[in-house]
Amino acid sequence: MEKKKEYRNEAQFQRDCVVWFKNNHLSLKRRLWATMNEGKNATEKLGLGMTPGVPDLLYYGENERLYGFELKLPGAEHKVQHLLTQAQWLLDVLPGRAWFVDSLEAFQHLIETGEATTGAIDPQKVKDFCENTSKQKIVWNRDLFI
Repeated sequence: MEKKKEYRNEAQFQRDCVVWFKNNHLSLKRRLWATMNEGKNATEKLGLGMTPGVPDLLYYGENERLYGFELKLPGAEHKVQHLLTQAQWLLDVLPGRAWFVDSLEAFQHLIETGEATTGAIDPQKVKDFCENTSKQKIVWNRDLFI
């Protein structure tokens, strides 16, 4: 059995998703893009149109529908309020077509099938958990949202 790759940061994980997509879907490579919605200069980015909650990757599928992927690294710490903002955006803007994703395999399955049957994390479950916790920060663990 192949050992799962461990990432030092979310950028490495996102890079592997993008590289896999471009290597396996060359004719569709312009249909997947990053939103660059985080990082330094948030005030400037807000002025340029950055919207809190927009997922890390967006994919315009062959069926002419938009899909969203909010990537999370297992074991990484997140502010509960930030997760709530992300979950709400996914639910409001792309209902049924946007997910939290914490493995390359889940990302691949979603791209290949468009179905959230393997590894995708329902944003409603993330929202429900966050609304019912007293913590301000949590460590990402998919088992919290099952």
